[in-house]
Amino acid sequence: MTRALDGVAGPGQVWASLSPIARHLRASAGQLSMAVAHFAVSLLALHTLPAGDFGFLAFLLIVVQLLCGLSNALIGTPVSVLANRDGWDVSRAALYFRLNLVIGIGAFALVGLITLANGPAIAALIWAGFALLGVTRWFARSYHFATHRSAMAVRSDIAYSLTLLLLAPLAALASPSSGTLGTAFLLSSIAGILFLGPDILRLQVRSATSTDLAGYGETWRNQSRWAIVGVVASEAVSNAHAWLTTLIAGPASYAPIAAISLLFRPVGVLDTALTQLERPALALAVTQRDQNRVDRIMRQFNRSLLAAWAASLAIGIGILGFAPAVIAAAPVEGATIGLYTALACVALTSAWRAPVAALLQARGRFASIAAIAVWAGGISILVALTLLLVLPAWTSVVGILIGQVILTLWLRKALKQGNAHA
Repeated sequence: MTRALDGVAGPGQVWASLSPIARHLRASAGQLSMAVAHFAVSLLALHTLPAGDFGFLAFLLIVVQLLCGLSNALIGTPVSVLANRDGWDVSRAALYFRLNLVIGIGAFALVGLITLANGPAIAALIWAGFALLGVTRWFARSYHFATHRSAMAVRSDIAYSLTLLLLAPLAALASPSSGTLGTAFLLSSIAGILFLGPDILRLQVRSATSTDLAGYGETWRNQSRWAIVGVVASEAVSNAHAWLTTLIAGPASYAPIAAISLLFRPVGVLDTALTQLERPALALAVTQRDQNRVDRIMRQFNRSLLAAWAASLAIGIGILGFAPAVIAAAPVEGATIGLYTALACVALTSAWRAPVAALLQARGRFASIAAIAVWAGGISILVALTLLLVLPAWTSVVGILIGQVILTLWLRKALKQGNAHA
C-alpha cells in the first residue's frame, strides 16, 4: 500500500507497538493540551469579559468547532478511510488539500459575517482569520492521523496550546475584549501550522497552484454527502441549545451554560482525538477482516472515554463543592446543580456513542449514520426549543440529552444489525 509522505520517518509506526493506553495518552496529548488551553482562556474570559461578550466568544468557538466538523465530513473522514486502502498516493492527497483551502476560505467568510453582526470590523477580521487557519490546520493534523503520523499532529497541537496560554493573558491585560483574545487565537493557530512539518506545508502550498477538483465526485457520492448530513444533524443533537439560546435569548443567557460545559470539555476533546486515532486503525482492521483487532480497539476506546468522563465528573463535583466561584455563581443554586447533572449525562452518552460511530464510519456506513442523526437532531431541536421558550434557558440542555440518547441507541442498533450481516 502506498501512502503520501511515506518518505518521511513515521513516528506513528513506533507508537503502534505501544500499549493501547499509552497510544491513547500520547495521541490525545495534543488535544488535551488544547483543552487545557481553551479551559484556561475561557476562565480568563469568564472573569474579565461582560457576560454577553463571554457568551459570544464561547459561541464563536462552537461555530469554528462545527466548521472543523464539516471539514472532517467533506475531506477528513473520507481520507482517514481512503489513506488506508491500496492506491493512495501524493497525487490523490493533493486533491483533498486543495479542498481544504476552499473550506478554509468559506470558514473565513462565515465567521467574519457572524462576528461583524456583533462587533467591530477589526474583531470580525481577526476571528475570520482564526477560522481560516484553524479549519485548514484541522485537516492537516487529521491527515497526519490518517497516515499514522500522530506525533506530528500532537506537536502542532502543543505548539498551538502553549502559544495560546502565553498570549491570552497578555491580551487580556492589554485590553480585555473578544477582539484581543481573538488575536491570541489567531497567532496560536499560526504557531500550530508552523509545527505541522515542512512536508505537509509544501503539500498544501503545491495543491493551491491548481484548481482541479476532478476525482472528488466519487468521494462525495459514496461518503461526504452522507457524512456532512450526519455532521449537521449531530451538531443539532450536540449543540442545538447553544445556537438556540444565543440566537433567541442572547449570548448572556448562554454564558452560564458555556461556563459549566467547560467542566466536561476534556471528554469531548478525547472523543475527537481518539476517533481520529482509531478510525483509520478500525478501517484498516475492517479491510483486513481482522475482527479480533476491531474488538480490542473498541474495548480500549470505550474504557478510555469512560475513564475521562469519570475524572471530569469527580473534578467538577470538587470545583462546585469547594470552589464554585471558579466556574459559577456562589453559592451554588439548584439551577446550577440541574445544569451540571444534565451536562454530565450528555457527556456520558457521548462517550458511550463515539466508538460505535467510529466503527460505522470505518465500515462506510455514512448513509445510515446520517439518517439516524437527522431524526435525533430534529427531536433535539424540537425539545430544546420548547424548553427554552417555556422554562429557564439552561433546561434546553435536556433536549440535547434526549437527542443524544436516541442517537446512541439507534447507532448501536445499526451496528448490531451490521454485525449480524457481516
